[in-house]
Amino acid sequence: MLNDLLNVMGFIPTSSKNSIHTFSSPFNPEERTPSFHTFSSKVESSDPLKGVNFSCKSTGNGGDIYKFIQLYYGLSFMQSKEKVAELLGLDGIKKSDRPTSFSFNQQRKPSQSRASEIKITDISTLKHVALIDYISSRGIDVDIARRFLGEVRYKADNNNFFALAFYNDNGGMEIRSKYFKGSLGKKDISLIRPMRATSTLKIFEGFMDFLSYLQIAPQGDESHFLVLNSTALKNRAVHIINQSSYENIHLYLDNDKTGSETTSFFLDALGAVAEDKSIHYSSFKDLNEYLLSR
Repeated sequence: MLNDLLNVMGFIPTSSKNSIHTFSSPFNPEERTPSFHTFSSKVESSDPLKGVNFSCKSTGNGGDIYKFIQLYYGLSFMQSKEKVAELLGLDGIKKSDRPTSFSFNQQRKPSQSRASEIKITDISTLKHVALIDYISSRGIDVDIARRFLGEVRYKADNNNFFALAFYNDNGGMEIRSKYFKGSLGKKDISLIRPMRATSTLKIFEGFMDFLSYLQIAPQGDESHFLVLNSTALKNRAVHIINQSSYENIHLYLDNDKTGSETTSFFLDALGAVAEDKSIHYSSFKDLNEYLLSR
């Protein structure tokens, strides 16, 4: 089932031999030599979805189908089970039990017939009143949002949709509206470097927290910013950071288990230049929740 899931998400094996399938790593967009392998599990399980495991030499990650989804989307174990069911179209999770969601990754080359059902009809500046109302409901001024967000319109299953669009460094997009959260194209970080020299880099899990910081911060902040878009891309982020010469790296990650683990990872990987800033909103899940409480 893991191989089926990868195909649904748009990842096609570069080679297959017996029961071993090789892919370019979903966690490392810059990988030149495919290092992600799937193979039959040697451990018997009553869960048929656990029949295939993965190993990623590029990042050192490995595990079963749920572990892959946890790492790729930055989810808890229970959330990963729901996401697997959603992506594979499995029964057992009622739509009423979870928010409506649509992921472009879900449709990104699973088959020619399925892919043809999706058509991007327009990418423009942010203007739809529903999206403006949504971003405003998150406490963010539309003028700040328009600096970094666009608007994407697309057609799927003969229905028209629209969403906020935030580009990553690989040309993909993070997609968000009041009703769903997903992505278009290959996942990657978003490194925002205005044309100015600086010694400070500030790191966020998602673009909503990044925009929340801009809403709170005093005008004239001359930092560079890095949005992970998925905590699974933390190794990719460290690789990019190590190619630069930042003297101060501020971590504005979530105050949950995944956020705390990712903060610890960066503190260990980056050393004394890194500083945990989540203590300033420790009573809140994330920076946006803190913004909304003000």
